[in-house]
Amino acid sequence: MRRALIVVAVAVALNVQLVVAQAVKVAARPGSVPAGMVRIPAGSFMPLYAPPGQRTVRVESFAIDTVPVSEAQYAAFIAKQTGKPVAKADTRKPATNVTWLEAKAYCSARNARLPTTYEWEYIAQADERQHDAGLTAAFRQRAMQLAISGGSGQLLIGSGVRNVWGVRDLHGLVSEWTADFNESAHGHNSDAHAQGRSAHTPAMTCASGTVETGDPGDYAAFLRYSLRRTWKVNSSSANLGFRCAV
Repeated sequence: MRRALIVVAVAVALNVQLVVAQAVKVAARPGSVPAGMVRIPAGSFMPLYAPPGQRTVRVESFAIDTVPVSEAQYAAFIAKQTGKPVAKADTRKPATNVTWLEAKAYCSARNARLPTTYEWEYIAQADERQHDAGLTAAFRQRAMQLAISGGSGQLLIGSGVRNVWGVRDLHGLVSEWTADFNESAHGHNSDAHAQGRSAHTPAMTCASGTVETGDPGDYAAFLRYSLRRTWKVNSSSANLGFRCAV
């Protein structure tokens, strides 16, 4: 009887470890979409800033989390790495106060990565019905109002707009890390070496390598790019979260 109980206990323990591992690491088969993500088809759009000589930028197909990473998901990752449980982790709130390096490590543990700025901006152009709603004044005004009214602790994951791609909370919840968050923001990138790139990256001026191509009245987009200019790889904020892509 005692031996049977021991066998059951071991089986339960192994099952718990498996569940935790699956929650932290999402392994995708070639061509498949990992759980919690949605596939975004390739396409082109007009970003606020683009390389010289281009008005539009092409984005190849990728998959991305439908919502930001939650406190509970990030806590499970930390617990796995440190062996110590993290208290007060909410499944409904986005993980914030996470640096670029930490967000990158979390996504890597899921066999994923942070989305590029163009990928993020591409899907952020959509509303509930249109992929290119960002071209309309009504959408830009709505995005700006959400950006001003949003913030960590005020809204919950999944409570924001679900756009036509099936992605939520791009506007009005928290700002989000991107893989190349300051490549288009600094003529000389002090964080480039930490990100494994050259120290010379384009800035948001024509002379430095990028030009403004989008609507100058798109204040929400301008605010996002301006915020990215201030971030460093070791920055963190109560209003800065992230999501992963593959």
